[in-house]
Amino acid sequence: MKLYINDAGLLDLEVGDRGIIQETTLYSAALNSLLCHRRAKPTDFLYPPQNQSGFAVHLRGWCGDFMDELLRRIGSRSWTLGRRKQIDETKQLAFAYDREALEWMIDDGHATHIEITGEWRGIGRLDKRNAIYLKDGSVLKINLIQILEADQNAL
Repeated sequence: MKLYINDAGLLDLEVGDRGIIQETTLYSAALNSLLCHRRAKPTDFLYPPQNQSGFAVHLRGWCGDFMDELLRRIGSRSWTLGRRKQIDETKQLAFAYDREALEWMIDDGHATHIEITGEWRGIGRLDKRNAIYLKDGSVLKINLIQILEADQNAL
């Protein structure tokens, strides 16, 4: 199925006269990798560390991860940055998490390398540009906006 980012900035399915359009590129797979929540690592800082009932915050993640014979994880850990301060360290972590989410494209032989750039645009908004250099010489470009909670007491 072919995914795209609609005018409202949301992930959507592309539908044609005959139903859902089938994807013939890696664009939808890359979007899926960047926008799904990868399971947090035990060392990731999650804020708050517990919910209102006092239980530890759920580490999230895709339920199908356990079926991958290579024990690879799907998605990005960018969701863990939601309450971080708007500083360079947070931006670099967001870039690292996007790279981690797309690393499978290199591992599986689809891409040669990945470049991620971006900048802060206003309070709590990080504009990211992902360039995936494919083996056939083409470049798959995905621009995303990551919104952080506007909290003056964030970490």
